[in-house]
Amino acid sequence: MPWNGAVKVLLVPSVRAGMGSGHLRRSLHLAEIFGPDSAVLVEGGDQGLSSDPQRLLKTLIGDSSTLRVLYDYDPKEHWDLVIVDRRSSGVEQVRRFSPTPVVGLDEGGASRPYLSYLIDTFPPYRRRHRANLTALSLLDLPERGTDFHFPFCRVLVSFGGEDPADLSSSLLELLLRKQLFEPKQITVVQGPYFRRSRQSDGIEVLQSPADLKSILHRYDLVFCSFGLTTYEALAAGVPVINLNPTAYHRRLSTAAGIPEVGVRRPSLAKLRRLIGKPQALETLLLRYPNEILHQGPRVSELPQRLQPSGPARCPLCSEALNPAVARSAERSYFRCRSCGILYLIAFGREGTRYDREYFFSEYKKQYGKTYLEEFQSIKGMAYSRLENIRSVFASRRRTGVAGSSTAAARALGVTPSAPPSAPPRLLDVGCAYGPFLQAARERGFQVQGLDVPPEAVCYVREELRLPCALGDFSSNETAEVPAGADGGFDVISLWYVIEHFRDTEGVLRRINRLLKPGGVFSFSTPNASGISARKDRNLFFENSPPDHYTVWPLRAVAPLLARFGLELQKIVVTGHHGERFPWPGRLEPDSPIAAGLSRLSRLLRLGDTFEAYAVKVRELP
Repeated sequence: MPWNGAVKVLLVPSVRAGMGSGHLRRSLHLAEIFGPDSAVLVEGGDQGLSSDPQRLLKTLIGDSSTLRVLYDYDPKEHWDLVIVDRRSSGVEQVRRFSPTPVVGLDEGGASRPYLSYLIDTFPPYRRRHRANLTALSLLDLPERGTDFHFPFCRVLVSFGGEDPADLSSSLLELLLRKQLFEPKQITVVQGPYFRRSRQSDGIEVLQSPADLKSILHRYDLVFCSFGLTTYEALAAGVPVINLNPTAYHRRLSTAAGIPEVGVRRPSLAKLRRLIGKPQALETLLLRYPNEILHQGPRVSELPQRLQPSGPARCPLCSEALNPAVARSAERSYFRCRSCGILYLIAFGREGTRYDREYFFSEYKKQYGKTYLEEFQSIKGMAYSRLENIRSVFASRRRTGVAGSSTAAARALGVTPSAPPSAPPRLLDVGCAYGPFLQAARERGFQVQGLDVPPEAVCYVREELRLPCALGDFSSNETAEVPAGADGGFDVISLWYVIEHFRDTEGVLRRINRLLKPGGVFSFSTPNASGISARKDRNLFFENSPPDHYTVWPLRAVAPLLARFGLELQKIVVTGHHGERFPWPGRLEPDSPIAAGLSRLSRLLRLGDTFEAYAVKVRELP
């Protein structure tokens, strides 16, 4: 359910020994941005930073803070969103939050493919699963505060709040012993968990500064390991040299083009070359101008950008923690490991509004005509769909499956053995302006429409003189739609509607309840097995409307419907576009080659849409 202003976000940083305090600092900052309903979960064992969490938090935020801090996770408490900032999280560490959507910040662990949303604030290094959003601007960087100064007179050494590899000592020892700098030129940032509490005489020490980024412009050169301070210094206009604690950090430095002098033990030769001939450091600042560092969203925008469309689970079978198949700034698509459906978790903005504006202006932009201008064309397709419904019903009657009334059998083209009683009842969900309803009435059905746009419902009632209810089929409170054995339907249809429901499981259960035994369920929807999806999956999802919450592969249709007491009888693959096949040049839709490929598409069932026809064979418990 999208947020309406009351945001409950749980921030989960790493506080393990050797990870520094940066993850916790960032989570505390995000908690302030997300507001008073957010909380920070501080856990992780009895070693390192977490051995005395109260002392750590007092150092970082003081006694007067109103931030809510938790030391144990309560699975009974509801959260709208969980944000993990752990660098490397296992699958089980994330599974416990299901089905709450989980956002990963610079996540590089085994859980990365399964997270609802991925944010890489640092440029990724050979990560197999790309992020939804990659932006240095999310680091909340300072504005440019100085210009390049050489020779370097004021030097800052900053290796985080913990410096587990004691990089400060290794670097300072070499800088002083080789007289690369005098003690009075050096300032050291010393966090609360440093191994060494004292530094050489003459060196200035900053004890756990509250806002380091605001003073970086005072210095000519910054030494640090690859991370937040690297980019804060570059944003402030100060060149950076990295000394890294691990080979992984070194690879990150190299990939980002940051000069580095080694892993754990600094290289004297590299230091002398960089300090004595600073062209590489001056070029570094030119590589990261303001427009690069500040391009993209700011961290203050995250509360709006990270509003999820629903829980992080399959909308048909509720399976959670499925692998992502595509990601973009506003969407994540997943493939359910249990039922095979592809489903969407959208972030940030609301879906399409199906009001008058959509059916006229938006529809015309997409198809060249308004919906009412296309009315007769859509109605023409309705006749063939009604023929498919009739053939499916006739086939089931011949095989001895009991079902609808004799009047329904007669209207559907089946010879009844008893006198007719009443016309077959048909419910068209998402009927829009009623072309299918009008065609079905002409074929002898007793029709009932249902849709959410008041303008469309009014048109069906007043212009077509057909019964139509205003309401959301996925809501149990929808009025005017009869249920139960006495008011059941012989046919229920959803033409390009089923993909718009977030709770597809609830919709299919309701369809089963409303259908008579032997009744026909028919629907159409985009085809996840079509040529567009096969040719370029990312482009296919990028072009998919933002409120298509499910995309159905052909092979998943029969087993999915069977879960809900519906037996698939027929699939008609539609939307054949030969011009969309891979080809060296551009194909026009009416070209002979495109026509030939369209015939191939029909043969191989590669159309971009399909229609499915199923029969109710059992009641659901």
